[in-house]
Amino acid sequence: MQIDLRLNRFTINIFIALIVSLFFVGCNSYKKPVSLEDASQDSKKGYVKVTYNNGDHDIFEKLEIENGIVYGINSKKNKVPRTALKDSEIMKVEKQDRGVATRNTILGILVAGFAVYQITTML
Repeated sequence: MQIDLRLNRFTINIFIALIVSLFFVGCNSYKKPVSLEDASQDSKKGYVKVTYNNGDHDIFEKLEIENGIVYGINSKKNKVPRTALKDSEIMKVEKQDRGVATRNTILGILVAGFAVYQITTML
């Protein structure tokens, strides 16, 4: 009976470790808010999160300025490819922090790898 109980606790710990690793892998981090113009001129890769005054938000692949109008650009099939953005309707604009996002992904993979290692050495 004690062997089953120990295995169950072990299984629960591994399950928790895998859930924590999924949190790190799926987490995006954004830098401090910037202006629309600064975000459109930034050439670094990463998503741009636009939060509107009503609390809604959109995530774009990049921002472009054309004839004084700022557009949010998406290339995904299920998204509108170009969305005109009005400065008066926007609360904040944030660029994705790729360094933190990459670190979180690596940390999540390491935690998951450790959990798998623990499973294989226990069995």
